[in-house]
Amino acid sequence: MQEMIPKKLEVMQEALEKAGKRVLFDSNHCFIKGFGWELVKHVPHDQIAVLFLRRDPDANAKGLLRIHDVPGLNALARDWYLQPGQVENRTEPREGANKLELCRWYVDETFVRGEEFRRKYPDILTVDVTLNELNDLATVERVFRDFGLEPLRTLSEAVGKRQNARGVYPPLDLELALRPVRFRDPAELSGEEAMRVRQEIGEYLMTLPEVRHTQPDNTLIPGGMMLLMGGVVKTLMKPGFLLRVEEKFNIDILYTELEGGLVKEVTWRLREGLAWPFLPFDRIFLTDPSGSPGLDPPSPLGDYGCSVNTQWSMVRMFISIIGYYLMDVLWRPRSTRIALLAVLLALAAYFFLL
Repeated sequence: MQEMIPKKLEVMQEALEKAGKRVLFDSNHCFIKGFGWELVKHVPHDQIAVLFLRRDPDANAKGLLRIHDVPGLNALARDWYLQPGQVENRTEPREGANKLELCRWYVDETFVRGEEFRRKYPDILTVDVTLNELNDLATVERVFRDFGLEPLRTLSEAVGKRQNARGVYPPLDLELALRPVRFRDPAELSGEEAMRVRQEIGEYLMTLPEVRHTQPDNTLIPGGMMLLMGGVVKTLMKPGFLLRVEEKFNIDILYTELEGGLVKEVTWRLREGLAWPFLPFDRIFLTDPSGSPGLDPPSPLGDYGCSVNTQWSMVRMFISIIGYYLMDVLWRPRSTRIALLAVLLALAAYFFLL
């Protein structure tokens, strides 16, 4: 990170100058958990301002639990969230904390770091606002002016409109989320055994009509990107669905690493469907899981998440993703290769007869 921050700042400054802008707003939740502490070493403090967005901490913790983002319990959470036992932690959850307590610890730890940042850098402007206050136009305009910015008239068109509701997940069933282990714990499986179980369950899921007929969904991630993976999450998260699968295979799935692995396994298998040629961006999150030991195969996104995202690096990323995708869509099906062979034979016959 220490080497990357100056390079990223160069890219951002170049982008600002090219666009003729003077402000870069970043709503990345990783600021206070990582790169913000390094950023202050390279940017004059009078050029930095931080928004403290607050929400009722219990509601915040339950919101994380609803979308299965429990610190330390799955690959996605380990990539993007703080975890117990990390060197930089200011606090720790109690030993034996349940999933909700882990989520609450994460919320509290984040704001402990925020207050420490405010004390350590008093010359950096900080502004506090609650999540509910963002629904009030006058409050949002005040926040803009606190930052020395004049809001546009079009701001009123955005205020009060909820984004990123993560609609693929149902309302939180707290009793289900906090239940003890019922069957086998997938975390105790070896890598090869975990892969075998993941593939076996994936094969079974593909026999179910509701899985085979899964449709893409655009509410999995911010931005409304249409993803087959979003539809798979929505199907598997239907109340009671994975509970039945757990009983059939005598293994816990919900809120485990196996849950994420099955999402990828099913999405990959569903690429035989007609929707796949129109969904290239599933490739950002998906690779062939068949040869990957473990419960949850790695995501291609990880290959790019630790690089300096210059314009060229992003272009290369999308060329790579779409290239592999086109190979999968156009070359993998046997019908494509038979058609190509027929064309080549016809051309050979044509030139031979000339």
